[in-house]
Amino acid sequence: MFIYKHIMKIKMWLKESEAYKLETELITLIGRRCDKTGPLTNIVIDGKPPKNYKELSDKTIKEIIELYYQGRYLKHIGDELGLNENKVKRTLIENGIIPRRKTPINKRYISDKEIELMIFDYNNGLSIRKIKDKYSLSFETVRNILRKNEVVFRGYDYKKSEEHIKKIFKNRIVKYGDEHPSFKLLTKEEILRLKDLRFNQKKSIKEILSLMMISQAKYYYYINI
Repeated sequence: MFIYKHIMKIKMWLKESEAYKLETELITLIGRRCDKTGPLTNIVIDGKPPKNYKELSDKTIKEIIELYYQGRYLKHIGDELGLNENKVKRTLIENGIIPRRKTPINKRYISDKEIELMIFDYNNGLSIRKIKDKYSLSFETVRNILRKNEVVFRGYDYKKSEEHIKKIFKNRIVKYGDEHPSFKLLTKEEILRLKDLRFNQKKSIKEILSLMMISQAKYYYYINI
């Protein structure tokens, strides 16, 4: 984050005692964050820290750093040591440590090798849902990884294997077949129209179901004949 700092000279050629006096007056006038009276970050005024200011020992500072490197969050460190979260953050910064951004507890590191395997699996016909189950990741995570690596996603025109088509057909076929009373057979003209809408006019499945007034199961039943 970029912070713009503006430096302004108030008065020059003062004695040290006069400069400290003027600084105290300006701090009192503008107000400090620690006192909740203004925006200034000054802690010491008149050589005295605010009443709620707590000077940390070297041992406490060391504990903060050790807990942080163990992967603990700033809030958890503060709760354990009886400190404010901002105090913990400021202590880390003063010791040359830039606090990391908060991440979800369930977020895990994904190695380059895993990413290569995901890309290989997808390019060899494995679906995103199966990849996510294989690597214990979310659907969005897998899709984002593939997108970042410029993998071309498969669309409706993706050529499926015969085995895959048979599996879809088996899963989509109406449970009781043609004898079920709610299953109305389509005429040859209707079947031709169905295929024309799908393959020639490139209509989506949702549009075809609406135009033909048929179920999704019936669509898959006839589209594979």
